[in-house]
Amino acid sequence: MTASLKSATPNLCPVTGRGAALAGRKRRHARGAEAGFSLTELVIVVALIIIVAGLAFRILSGRDDSVRLGQDVTRRIRERRAAAIQLNQQRSASQLEQFVQPPITIDFATAESTRSLWLEGTDADDDGNDDISGRPFTRFIPAGAPGATGTWVYAYQGSALQLPTGWRLAVTAADLDPIPLIPLGTPATTVSFTREGTVANNPATAGTTDPNQQTSFLAIYLTNGSDAQAVAVHATGLTEFWRWDSAAGAWRGFGDRN
Repeated sequence: MTASLKSATPNLCPVTGRGAALAGRKRRHARGAEAGFSLTELVIVVALIIIVAGLAFRILSGRDDSVRLGQDVTRRIRERRAAAIQLNQQRSASQLEQFVQPPITIDFATAESTRSLWLEGTDADDDGNDDISGRPFTRFIPAGAPGATGTWVYAYQGSALQLPTGWRLAVTAADLDPIPLIPLGTPATTVSFTREGTVANNPATAGTTDPNQQTSFLAIYLTNGSDAQAVAVHATGLTEFWRWDSAAGAWRGFGDRN
């Protein structure tokens, strides 16, 4: 009876030596796999995060560039209007001279014209340069005949307008296609201001006496083919920044006219 019980009892001796070490490594590997990711998996996850973050940065950066572009165009138009008011007041025709001053113009189709005008200086010797610094400055050359139109000689300073990669000036409605024009917004590349700061080259219109009806105005359109910005310049010289809302398929503006 005793012998049969002994023969039926399994061998429960613990594993020792090399077998025990191997079994320990297997248990540790199993616990490590259950606890988290391997080094390879972590590297893949980090790489994917970097790629997604880079794409998001490029998209957001492009949007910021387009907004800054419209703001930059608006600023340059306002500066040119202020220069027109200042320059024309400094050099008005006397009763004897009887000359006509042409408007002050900014031309966005010519990069040089988008730079700021240098207005300061005196020119006692009439050589076109400041008497102290010798630097050229914006000046007016009166017409030779009474009643004729004189000429502005521009001197520029600062940097010219730079369009972000992929953006362009839309000269016509076809250049802006498939995005439509702003209602009453006539495409233009140049804006000219009178001595009062009003627009000298405003689009021809039949006019209206209805205070609630708006007339046509100039608009500087910029697009990259799928997005667009526009700066409207109304007859009074006031500017208005418009944005194309691609989700709604409509222009947004009118609330920030100044």
